[in-house]
Amino acid sequence: TNASMADLIAQVEIRSEHTIEERTLEGGMPYTVSHYNAHIEEIWYGDPVDYNIQIWFVGDQQVLHQNDQLILYATYGDMENYYVPVDGPYSIFIINPPTDTLFPLSLINEYEELENQDVSVLREETEAVLANIASGNSPVAEGFLGEASADYIAEHSESPAE
Repeated sequence: TNASMADLIAQVEIRSEHTIEERTLEGGMPYTVSHYNAHIEEIWYGDPVDYNIQIWFVGDQQVLHQNDQLILYATYGDMENYYVPVDGPYSIFIINPPTDTLFPLSLINEYEELENQDVSVLREETEAVLANIASGNSPVAEGFLGEASADYIAEHSESPAE
């Protein structure tokens, strides 16, 4: 789902500390949002608005650190350079130095086999998911596919014979 719904799949570096903001919905209900400034180091899939982005979360529970390297599956927010992880913390994989192995920000059963693996394993898994989507086997309805999936499909779909 992360790969299929993402507008951007990239390796990024966190460039700021956690910024927390209190906001209010139209009906007066308060809520908390937080964000980090980040720089895109390598684009896997998608076409970012800029290489300097902000990664936004609802709430203030996600703890990343300045200089963290991570793999991010994100959708565009409603402001320029504003990205939201597709499935919150389940859409972020930290790259652990010095071995550059993966650590999912939120460890769930589906991610256990990725823990302590090389980044190339996650990249291959992502490529396999996108290839599966391009072949017409998407776990997500076509209207909900992100820009990264749509671009992949456009580049890898077979053209009808002339």
